[in-house]
Parts: sequence; structure tokens; C-alpha cells
Amino acid sequence: TALEYKIEENIHFSRTRYLSIKIEVLDEDPQMAANIANGIAALYDTVKTEIQKQVADPALSIVERALKEKQNKLQGLKDQLRGLGEKGVTNYEEQSRALAEEIYKAQATGQLGRVKDLMEQQKTLISHGGDFIALNELIQQEAVKESDLIAQYEKRLVDVKENLSHKFTVSAAAKPEIKAWPKRTLVLLMTLLTTFAAISVLLLLYEVLYLNRKKNLA
Repeated sequence: TALEYKIEENIHFSRTRYLSIKIEVLDEDPQMAANIANGIAALYDTVKTEIQKQVADPALSIVERALKEKQNKLQGLKDQLRGLGEKGVTNYEEQSRALAEEIYKAQATGQLGRVKDLMEQQKTLISHGGDFIALNELIQQEAVKESDLIAQYEKRLVDVKENLSHKFTVSAAAKPEIKAWPKRTLVLLMTLLTTFAAISVLLLLYEVLYLNRKKNLA
């Protein structure tokens, strides 16, 4: 408790107009005062880093888990798209256009058998076309989310592994040339008042003794 009172009495913090923090320390030893002020500034980095690590570790685990889930989901969608490719649907728009052209050419040349085969292919393409388009759009959306999670993961990984400085020292504390307290003017004033009071007392005593002696002689 005594130490806490001493700290509150002799160490003060204030924000400057430039939004930096000013640390003021009073101590009987001016060099000790400067060391304490610089030590507090250095301790800020240590405390901030420790707090950040306590938050960064679980945050990294959360982002890593979310990233794995997203990658598994994205892989599942790609597997479904691959399954459609095995059924012959690899690019719905291009295949639809190509089949339409082939059907038109076959009909124009009277190749009825080829027209029938092409119509069957077109039915298969149409039946899976909606799934192909939906899967493609979903994969693109999930890929964007995966990229965001990767960026977050890399940032969290840096927070956990690297020790970055969180402070910028505008001016380090130095040993002061003059005392902060007591003020020299106050000391000089008190000295003058004390001297005046002492001289007054001496003059009063002298006057009292002189008058008594004069009275006795009379």
C-alpha cells in the first residue's frame, strides 16, 4: 500500500497535444528518475506484446480452423464439378454453343442419326447445366472467402511469431540539470525570510538586553 501511494505521488502520465504520452517521475536521485521513466516506456512494449500474444494465439487457432473448413468445403465443390466433367459437362456455355452449331449442320446435311446423338448429348448437358453454373459461381465465391482467410491467417501468424515494437520514443528521459522540487526561487525566498526572521529576533534580544542593562546602571 505504501509503495502504491508512493508511485501515485511521484509518477504521473498525461497526453500531449500531439497524442503522445508524457511520463513524469520524481525521485531524490535525478538519474533514478530518468531510469524509471525510460523503464516504464520499455515495459509498455513488453506488456503490450504479452497481451497481444494472449489474444493472438486463440485468434490464430480460430482462423486456422475456419480456413481448413473453408478449404474442405471448396475441395468438395471442386469434386462435384469434377464429377460433372466425368459425365461430359466441362464448360456449359461453350458446349451448348458448339452442340447447337453441330445440330444445325447435321440437320442441314440430313444426317438424322447424328442429329439424334447430338440431341441426346444436349439433353444430358441441359440436365446438368444448372448444377455446373451454380457450382462454378459458388466455387468463385468460396475462393474469395478463402483468400480473405489466408490473409487473416498470415497476419495472425505474424502476431504470434514476431515481436514488433508498439511504441515510438519521441524523447527519451534524461537526467535533469536542475531539481524539479523544491524550486530555486522558493528556496531563495525561504532563505531570505528565515534570515530576516533570525536577524529580527537577534535585534529584539539585543534591544531587550541593552535596555535592561541601561536600566540597571541607572
